[in-house]
Amino acid sequence: MKKTGFLKAVIILLAIIAVAVKAISQFYVPYLWFKDLGYTEFFLTPIVAKIGIGVISFLIFFLIVFFMGLIAYKVFVNAERDELKTKSKIRLISQRIILFGKSACFFVVSYQSSFLETV
Repeated sequence: MKKTGFLKAVIILLAIIAVAVKAISQFYVPYLWFKDLGYTEFFLTPIVAKIGIGVISFLIFFLIVFFMGLIAYKVFVNAERDELKTKSKIRLISQRIILFGKSACFFVVSYQSSFLETV
């Protein structure tokens, strides 16, 4: 049993290394070409822009999910405190919170994709 687990770990490690080498080579070869021509700024500008958009999008998603969780927590704590045991009210409120979160995330994703097409 232990040899099978070790073999699986080695295969997974080799697969990760192979994917990493391919990803690095797809980045490094064009970088060397642009560096040789003296245009590294033109190569790095779209990459930096995509990373910036990704970081901003992550922060927006994080804030949306954080505030949704905060609202849901307060709703459920208040429901327990006020002894509202009606499941329909709690279900309706949680459905509204989820609907708001989905629509906000859809807006952020569509807005981000329009930026990525232009970069």
